[in-house]
Amino acid sequence: MLRGPAAPNCRCLHQRCGTDGPPRPHPGPRTRDIVQEFRAAAPADTDFLKTLDTAVDQFNTRRTTSAGRDAILTSTCAQIDAAGTADIIGGALADFRNGSSQLTDEIAARITLGLQDRETRDAVLSTGDESDLPVERQLWAYLVRCCVPPHTDKAAPLLVLLGWVAWRQNDTVTASHAFSDALDIDPHYTLAKHLLEGIRTDCAPAGLLAIFREADQRFAAGRADLDNL
Repeated sequence: MLRGPAAPNCRCLHQRCGTDGPPRPHPGPRTRDIVQEFRAAAPADTDFLKTLDTAVDQFNTRRTTSAGRDAILTSTCAQIDAAGTADIIGGALADFRNGSSQLTDEIAARITLGLQDRETRDAVLSTGDESDLPVERQLWAYLVRCCVPPHTDKAAPLLVLLGWVAWRQNDTVTASHAFSDALDIDPHYTLAKHLLEGIRTDCAPAGLLAIFREADQRFAAGRADLDNL
């Protein structure tokens, strides 16, 4: 089965994270300067909003059509969707590494909608080298800024991904703001709750990184199984 990591629970945070990581950073820039990184300041891009509206309609139609399918087939289709989203994100990251600062409306909408599935979100949690973190952070912040009304509700997983990257960079101030913003959107967003609690209890992110890397290996194994279908 192609699965992302389950959201870590508090027991994982206490047992696997530890509190012996690097010292917490001194307070950084003012709050309004921090949130400028990922809060839209410009009017909504109407072309992007139309593209996202269309993608949402297509997704809802597909979900309705899939409702009567065999459970195994439905699960397999969901796994294929997760793999497809991960591939598109990989391409977007490659573009940003090569100097791009934005995506086409279609790609941005596809990633934003794909990450509403929490297993897909878990599958793309940052587990790579530290050299990739600035590019990942740039991508997630860009996509959060795209989520303007009436689609602000879709920013929660993007904020979690951004916050996790910031935490890996030892920027707990930005990470806390991102997780808190995700909880403002969805007060029951479990992963945001646990990660924010981890920061507040001085948890070292290395333990969580190990959990996510193990899950990433399972995701990769699941993808290999799909290739053999």
